[in-house]
Amino acid sequence: MIYKLGITIFLAFFFTHNLWAKDYIAEAVIVRGNVTVLELGELQAKKVTKGTRFKKDASILTGKRSFIRVQYLDKSTVSLGPKGKMVINQIGKKGVGLISLIKGKLRSKVIKKNQKIVKEKKSHLLFIKTKTASLGVRGTDFQVVYNKTNNATSLLTYEGEVQMAKNERPKSRPSFKAKKDSDVLLERQKELEKVLQSKKSVTVPKGQFSGVTPKLKKTSLPVRISPKQFTVLYKNDELKEASELKETKPDKLLAQADQNAPLEGINNLKTGDYAPRSGGFLDLETGLYVAPGKKSKLNKKLGVYEDKNIGNLSLKTGEYIPPKGLKLDAEKGFVADETVTDPKDIKVREEAIRKLNEDLKTQNDLEVKKVVPKSKVKKVTPVIIKERPKNYKLHPNLTPKKGGYLVNTSASWNKFKNEFKVGGLKNYEASINALSLDIRLSYGLTHKIILGVTGQYLHHTASDISFGPSSELFGKDMELKFKSGLETPVLEVLYKRKNDLFFASFRPNFSNGKDAVIDNNATLVQDGSLTQNRNQLILGYKKTWDKLDNFYSLLFQLEYLGQQIREVDHASFVHAIDGSKTSFRLGFEAQYDLFQNMALRGELGLNIIGGANNRTHNNFVSMIEPGTAFDQKFSLYYQKGSDIFGVSFKNMMTSNETGDGLTYETKTTTSSFGFEYIKELSFNK
Repeated sequence: MIYKLGITIFLAFFFTHNLWAKDYIAEAVIVRGNVTVLELGELQAKKVTKGTRFKKDASILTGKRSFIRVQYLDKSTVSLGPKGKMVINQIGKKGVGLISLIKGKLRSKVIKKNQKIVKEKKSHLLFIKTKTASLGVRGTDFQVVYNKTNNATSLLTYEGEVQMAKNERPKSRPSFKAKKDSDVLLERQKELEKVLQSKKSVTVPKGQFSGVTPKLKKTSLPVRISPKQFTVLYKNDELKEASELKETKPDKLLAQADQNAPLEGINNLKTGDYAPRSGGFLDLETGLYVAPGKKSKLNKKLGVYEDKNIGNLSLKTGEYIPPKGLKLDAEKGFVADETVTDPKDIKVREEAIRKLNEDLKTQNDLEVKKVVPKSKVKKVTPVIIKERPKNYKLHPNLTPKKGGYLVNTSASWNKFKNEFKVGGLKNYEASINALSLDIRLSYGLTHKIILGVTGQYLHHTASDISFGPSSELFGKDMELKFKSGLETPVLEVLYKRKNDLFFASFRPNFSNGKDAVIDNNATLVQDGSLTQNRNQLILGYKKTWDKLDNFYSLLFQLEYLGQQIREVDHASFVHAIDGSKTSFRLGFEAQYDLFQNMALRGELGLNIIGGANNRTHNNFVSMIEPGTAFDQKFSLYYQKGSDIFGVSFKNMMTSNETGDGLTYETKTTTSSFGFEYIKELSFNK
């Protein structure tokens, strides 16, 4: 009985093991850091360890400072570096590998074991696909880099040869007929073979680079990279970081295959043939090839150009190191390193950026145009765009991101001066002083729509009024006491585009309250209170131009003020009414960046104030003619991290005239000096 049970268990294990064994296509042989896999049909990713086996369509993801080496059943290996993603597959019974590189760095060694598959060089052992390129491999050692940001695919061959072609949009419409997965994979293999066997593909031999970018007409012609970088990269087959390696001196440089393309490079706009200058560096993070400049010298012995001004490389990892004060961005090319603040270094840096990006733009942003006769070619001076730091927050139209908040707090000292004349003679002159605290909170409803609310606390200090010859209270000086407290909040809606800003604000029934009025002899003139209530609506449009380190804006603003009723709680006074009025403002704003973290901003405005009916407390009705107002604001802003500090001065002068037999003149001057603090907030991590 025990004998039969043992045989049964053995047979069950044997058949189960063999059925399972046929189910996987590859195995993890080296794992470092955080690596996960999402198998087809599963919803939860699993952690990968050494010995983990993968089925078809397995999606492998590596984290920061992580690495995995996957071995296929034919002993070929595929290695994925940090922050990478790939999907592994297998085509047919012969086991042709298919890898979709979604992002990151991939190193592969393919064993030329099955000669039947490679018969007459009409088939490949491994295919690699990115969004922009297709690669076919027979028996070789190579490295592929795909950057999702700029969609650049770069290939460097260490041993053997690799075929590479730029992907094209499929001309045929997709079929909705149900097909087996195996049939789909076989069709994909045939398509890849057809592309790679065509004239559109290039063969990249040992020690040479070829790349594909969206704006290149086709795959760039293979060129030798820096022999020193090629040697160091070859040794770092596990894509280790500098902290894991010792510095090596590549005294004995590895041999590189002869280059067919001109060593100085070629750029044929008619055919689309393009090859950068040989001897450059391959940046493994961005996927960009940094070619030697026009003034570089040819090393005839090595067959490459050499240029000390384009940067250097790490003797540990082989990674490219940009020149001092510069960084290499996947989209923008060379940009300034924010940490460099020395004025001498900044000047040298700007010139270096200009020269380096000229060569890089040809490779990465090439626009194929029709060949024009030399007599009709116009020399175009390249426009150099100065880059701002990524965390730049001194933009004049700073708004919160989607789902984020922006808090703007300001404290200011304000002075209001109003002068009224009748027939050229002073009637009264009022001076009002106040301290204000404004808090503005805005929320990014979408990337373009922003909602905001502004609250204000107003604290009135010593204020006074004096009367002139045209007043019944001539010679009197009185103290004015206003109520302090919270004002009615302002509600805002903004619609923001790249360079345009539409905005609307509404303030319902804001008031200005005043306590008892006492003359200079301590005689009670008014023992009640005076309130002024009216609605305010503002509609506006702002157009901004970004010019290097400057900003310019034009502002159009329409303001509507509803009817104002001045109510006085005293028997000797009656209500006074100011009619509704509309004003139009044309403003000009300019900002100049003094440094990367400091900006000077100025704003000038011309206001056309519409006319309105006015009724005084003694029922005298007059028509206030349209007037003008000029306003100025000057601010200095400083950014420290995500915080913005500002100091500003604002002044506005308004004048109106009324002509009904006598001339009535009103001049109002408002000035303020304050401090600002701006902070971005986000509750989503």
